[in-house]
Amino acid sequence: DDNKNRNVKGHTPREDPPARSMLMAIRDKLKEQKTENEILREKLKQAEKETHEVAGDKEKKQEKLQNLDTDNWKLKRSLNETDHENQNLFSKVKEQQN
Repeated sequence: DDNKNRNVKGHTPREDPPARSMLMAIRDKLKEQKTENEILREKLKQAEKETHEVAGDKEKKQEKLQNLDTDNWKLKRSLNETDHENQNLFSKVKEQQN
């Protein structure tokens, strides 16, 4: 009967080496899994931090790109205005020569 080998509190006595050995193996495995769990949690935390940083960088780059697009549009408009003014001046000079 297995109950004969157990003490009052239900713990396996030290005289039962296979059960004690199994208990130690289980404890070791639990400790190993706890350590692995902690490592994975730390890696997850780091990955989340990096993801947040990348997202922030991406947002900044998109904002910068939008600003550059706006600047380009303004420069094109100025160039067109300047071209138009040059054409007008060229026409006036040509008229005066005639």
